[in-house]
Order: sequence, then structure tokens, then C-alpha cells
Amino acid sequence: MEAEKHVQITTDASSETNNDNDKPFGGMHVRDVEVANHVMESLRIQIRGKKVELQAKAASIIDSCITITSGSISVRTPTSTNKNGESLDDAFNALVIISSLSDQKKDKDGKEWSEYNVGNNGLEDALQVVADNLTSIVLKPQISKCEECLKKTGTISPSWQLRESTTTTAATLASSISTNSKGGSIVTLEWRFIEEESTGKFSTTWWVDLLKLIQSIMTFVCERLFSSQKFLCQKLGRFLFGDVSFKLPSTVNLQSLVGNVGDDHSSVISLLSRLMWNGCIPEELLQDPSTLQTISKELRQCTVEFENNLLESGFLASQTALSDYAKNIIRTYTEKQRSRILAQGRNLLLQNDYNNTAKVGIDINEKRKQLRPEYMEEFDKDDDIEDMAVFCLHQCSISNVALDLMQLCQKTMDEAVDPRWIQDKDLCRLLPPTLYRVSRELLDLFRAIIPAVHQSEIASTPRTAAVLHNDCVFFAHKLLTFGLKYRDRFPTVPDNNEEEKNESFLKKLCTFVDLVPIFRELAEKTMVGTIQQQEVQLSEIICPHITYMCQALGSSEAVVEWTDTESALTAGLYHIRHASQAWKSILSHDIYGRTMGCLVDKMFSLFLNEVLKAKDISEPACHFVSALFHNAISGATELFEPSSMSPSPEEATKEFMRFCKLSNRFNAVGKFMDMSLANITMSLSEGTFRSVTGPELSNLIVAVFEDSEKRHKLLSLLASEATK
Repeated sequence: MEAEKHVQITTDASSETNNDNDKPFGGMHVRDVEVANHVMESLRIQIRGKKVELQAKAASIIDSCITITSGSISVRTPTSTNKNGESLDDAFNALVIISSLSDQKKDKDGKEWSEYNVGNNGLEDALQVVADNLTSIVLKPQISKCEECLKKTGTISPSWQLRESTTTTAATLASSISTNSKGGSIVTLEWRFIEEESTGKFSTTWWVDLLKLIQSIMTFVCERLFSSQKFLCQKLGRFLFGDVSFKLPSTVNLQSLVGNVGDDHSSVISLLSRLMWNGCIPEELLQDPSTLQTISKELRQCTVEFENNLLESGFLASQTALSDYAKNIIRTYTEKQRSRILAQGRNLLLQNDYNNTAKVGIDINEKRKQLRPEYMEEFDKDDDIEDMAVFCLHQCSISNVALDLMQLCQKTMDEAVDPRWIQDKDLCRLLPPTLYRVSRELLDLFRAIIPAVHQSEIASTPRTAAVLHNDCVFFAHKLLTFGLKYRDRFPTVPDNNEEEKNESFLKKLCTFVDLVPIFRELAEKTMVGTIQQQEVQLSEIICPHITYMCQALGSSEAVVEWTDTESALTAGLYHIRHASQAWKSILSHDIYGRTMGCLVDKMFSLFLNEVLKAKDISEPACHFVSALFHNAISGATELFEPSSMSPSPEEATKEFMRFCKLSNRFNAVGKFMDMSLANITMSLSEGTFRSVTGPELSNLIVAVFEDSEKRHKLLSLLASEATK
């Protein structure tokens, strides 16, 4: 063809320089060359048409000879007396020849054959149809039935009955497949799905039967459809089984674990691999580890036999994930336990109501009132023991989610140190470290999920923020000694020599103390952020109403600014009471006291700043400020009353003075407003104003009292004290 193209190009070039069409060229006239080109083009068109016709005929024969249903595969072959020649072998051979010609670049003479290619590979198209029918009608439905049984009963026990039959010289039967058939033989492979009643025990018999069914079907396809031609089996296997390098997740991938077996885009090997993960690997920890060895032996034997059969026939090109996981059943088993526990923890964190709480810890505040604190008895019986309250978890409310998650961690660690794993050396090496790792990952899940899922509630709702703070404190307290309870209980790993045993490395490694600072930091960050937000809101409530309070204190009669100041105090106390209601039943006694102390101090500081910077304070304003500060102290003290039914004003005042750093300062300024210069001088010696600095007290004296000899002496006294 290259020569023909050369002749055509040369002729065209000659025609440009010489318009005489009758001039001979290369022994041929130009007109003869054009006729030859037209003849060649006609032949090409006829070849392409014949090829398309032959491909269509072969595809029709294949379609008429193969019948695939959900319960059988039938193949028709012509008898020796059948003259139609409609044979599967002939159809596939024709497609193979056409395919080889289409793929061939040049013939032995160097001429290209690519121009005879019609674009589609008829062989691959025909095999793709067969593969699609086998997958969608036969293989995937059988796998789906196993999956349905697995979901329905927990332990599945389906089985199949297989039967191969041959019907010869029966034109009536053959006509059911092809109306144009004049006779032949029909070979049929039939199977029937049987769902046997479950025994309640874990078994892999159904898996063995399923692989035998698929193996029998593929053997039938190889021998009856392809006459054992390995080339055709390889082509079909690529369409049927897809990428054999598919692997089950070696790390937790929750999305893959919940994948649908009926996914139309999944290959048969991937479906079998996922079904093996879900049904052949025990879901729960086995009470008898020796059972795992029995399961491993059964799975390894049947799976390797299944793959070897497909490799021998050509449907597979290499080993798949099936044999890999069957040969490493211990590793697969431990990984599934990890996936199961993490999925359980994830569901616990996402599906439960985080606002449900429970009380934990010891009420240290109540125990301290007793002559002999009972909480000390769990540490030592001696009477001269020091107070060990620092090692106790103070009573508070935590979420049921955190409580359940900690119980799941404890259960996981209890299983990790179970001595029954010693029965299996490989299991003893892999399972305890995996379970220890899972228990730590559960705590990581809490830190990753809860702050993210409840982010808006934590930022806007004081109660939710307090619950998260308490959860983190609870985990930090538990993890201080959690590892010590288990590190010496890990089973000793048997050596190859049964008489020798190796100490588990987990006895040195097991610890949770490194997680304590992380939870403490999260607790502090959560609560500090919430308190800062409450302080900002408190400022936004109070500040607009006391903007002109400083100037209004010089007025000798009540003004609207005084009314606004009283409204600001009422609104501020209401806001703090609202936070108190959210926190009092949640936080521990000390944390609640410190938290409320911060808010009360913030409110006190806003009013103190306005009073201390005033240049002139009238006598009516002094009485107003005194009453205002008295009401503020009275309202703040109520926040610290105990939760018991019988109120105790003395105890509330004591707690108020303990947790509010500005209580003495605020109280001293309030008392100052109703004092004379003589009373102020006497109170100085009594230490009433120790929390107020000399310059601040001097400014108040100048603002309240008129210039006099007594004021001058008092200011001189304060100045001399300041210089000491």
C-alpha cells in the first residue's frame, strides 16, 4: 500500500507539471493508475463491509448458542449432520482472526492493515456481553443472596445443588434457543440456591460452597463455551474479575466497611473480598481462640484451590486479595476487631444525645465538713494521713456519652489482657497490641468528633461547654492510673519453644498518661473561652447604661443616669444568674465557684472603674453608690448559696469572699460612701481599706469631702504611708 500511495502522489505531482494525461509513467498511463486506485478503494470498502457482516454473524451465533439465566447456563453445539456451521468455536475463531488482523500493523510485505479496521474489536465486544450477563445475572445475585442471609440471621448457611445435563438430537429443545436451528445438542449447567436453617454457630461452610459454585460455573464456561482456549479465558477474566489487585482496608475505612455488595461498579473479586470480610471473619471476639485456626485452615484451603483453578484456566493472571486474607486470617481478624470497636465508638459519639448527663466523683465540699472524711479511707486507714483530696475526682456532671466511651475503653483493655490469647502464639502477638491501640484511638475519636459536631452549641450554650469541660477532666483523671491497672496483666507471648515464654512489650509500653495534658488543655481552653465570652456579653449589657455614671455622681439629686445604673446592675445580675443556673448542677463546687467569681469580678470592676475615676461625688450620690454596691454584693452572694434545701447565708458569704477577688475592694468602697472622715481614719487602722490603694482612697476623699483641716491631715497620712 505504501507503494500504491507513492504511485498516487507521484502521479499527482506529474499532473501538475504535465497536463498530458496520455503520457506514460512507469510503464503505465496516468489514466490506468487512476482506475487502479478506484479499484483498490472499492476493494477496501468491500473488505470493511464483509468484516462488519462477519462480526455481526459471529455475534449472532454466540448470542443464539449461549443462554444465561439466574439458575442455569446452556450452550448449544451443532451435530455432525448440521450443515449450518453455526458453531461457537467457529464464531469465536472468526472473531479471533478478525481481531488479530485489526491489531496487526503490517503484513510480511510491509503493507498496512489498519485501514481495514472498522474501529471496534468484535471479540472484545462479544466477550464483554458474556461477562456482563454472567456478572449481573449469575454471580452478583448469588453473592447478594449470601449478603442478605448474613444480614438476616447473623450466621449464614446457604448452599447450592449443581447438575450438568446434555440433550442431544432434540430439535424442539434447540429451537427454544434459536428458531433457525436444525438440531444439535444442548449442554446445561443448573444450580439451585438452598437457604438452610442456621445452627447459631459461626461457620464458613457456605463460603466453601459459594466458591465451588463459581468455580464450577467458570470451568463450564472454559470447557463448553471456549473449548478450553486460554486466550479467550484471559480476555473474559479481565472483564469479569476486574483489577485483581483489589485489597481490603488494612486501616480503618468506615465507608468501605459499609459498602453495598450489590454495587454495579464493583468487580466480582471486590464483591467476594468484601463478603469474605463481612461473613468469614468473626464479628466478635471468640471465646475459644483455637476456633480461629480451624476457620483459617478452611478458608485458606478452599480459597487457594479456587484461585489456582482460575489461574490454571486463565481467568486470573495473579493471586488476589482473597488468598492474601485467607492466608493471614489472624491479621485480618485483629483488624476487623479494631474496625468493629472503632465503629461502635463512632456511633456512640454521633448517635447519642450529648446533653444527657450523670453524676460522677466525690462531693469533697460535703466530705470536708465531717469529722472523719470518708474519702480518705480509700487511700489509707491512718488518722494522721494528709488530705488526699487532690487525687479525687470532684463531684460533677459528665455526659453519658463520655461515661459509655470510657466503659468501652475499659472493656477493650479487659479483652486485651485476657489470658485466653496465650492459646495461640500469633493471636497473642497481634490482638493485645491492637486492642490497646484501639482503646487509645477511641479517646482520639472523642477529641476529634465532639468539639467538631457540637461546635456551635459549645460556643453559644454555657451548659454544653461545661459538660465538655467536665468530660475532659473526667478522662484526664481516669487516664492518670488507667494504664497501671493493665500493664502487668498482659499475657506472656509463647515462644517457638513451648517451654520458653517472652514478656509482652506492652508491660513496658502500656500507658495513657501522655493523653492527660491533651485533655486538660482541651478542658481549660473550652471553659476559659466560655468565661471570656460571658464576660464580653456582660460588658455589652452593662457598659451602655453606665457611660455617664461618672459625671452623674456630682448631681445633688436623682437623675436618669442613676436609674440607668440600677438597670445595668439588675441586667448584669440576671445574666450571671442565668449562667449560674446552667453551671451549678454541672460543674464541681470549686470550678463553679471560680467561674462565678470571674463573672462577678468582671461586673464589680465595671462599676468600680466609674466610681474611682469620679472627680466630684455629692452626698446623695454617696448614698446611692452605697445602696447600689450593697445590692450588688447581696445579689452576688446569693449565687454561692449551697444547693441543699436549707439555705446558709453565712456559708454563702464565706464562699463569696473566697472566690471573688474584688469582693473586699468592692465592699470597702461601698462602706466608704457612708463614712465620715473620722470613721475613715479609724477604719484605716482596722484594715478595712487594705484592698484599696492609697492614691485611689485619696481620690475618693477629695471627690466626696470638701477641703478642710481634717481632710488635709487624712490625705497627709495617706501620703506618708505611701512613701514608706
